[in-house]
Amino acid sequence: DLLRVGRIQDKTGGSYWDLDTGDMQLDFTPDGMATDSDINLLSTRITAAQSTANNASSAASSAQRTANSAQTTANTANSKATSAKTKTDKITFTSSGITVKGTDGRNYKAMTLSPDGLINDGSITDLKTAQATLGLKDWGLVFQDNAETVRFWVSNNRDEIYGQTTSCSFLINSGGMWVNGKKVQTE
Repeated sequence: DLLRVGRIQDKTGGSYWDLDTGDMQLDFTPDGMATDSDINLLSTRITAAQSTANNASSAASSAQRTANSAQTTANTANSKATSAKTKTDKITFTSSGITVKGTDGRNYKAMTLSPDGLINDGSITDLKTAQATLGLKDWGLVFQDNAETVRFWVSNNRDEIYGQTTSCSFLINSGGMWVNGKKVQTE
């Protein structure tokens, strides 16, 4: 209380030293130091740049999803086109037999119904399952599993009957009969 000196300040009052309270404030910007307005402007630019980057990232993700979807669509279309090459548009059953309309637009007679039965008009008729095929061919009859461990055929162009499993085989033709590769003596 003995000494009251007052306050020392600059023209604007922004910088001062209050000798009564001891409070001091310096309000100045050294050369080369950013001001509040510089920082606010920079912050605005950073926010705008971040927004632009986020928008670009979102657009890139969307473009990638669109590209993936287009690739899936193209793969599906290619698969369907490949499948369509081997399939028919229409199968017709009539009193005279079976006609197949191919993907090329032409009609193919698959079988004919005659007084003797259903006749295959082609050289091969295969009945296929997931595990094996039974085929009627113009040279004979054949059965084979998909692993090719079981086979059987009767052939008129070779004049033979043949059978095979994983543990044995046989062959019969005009020259004789063989079991597991050894000729069987017949009289």
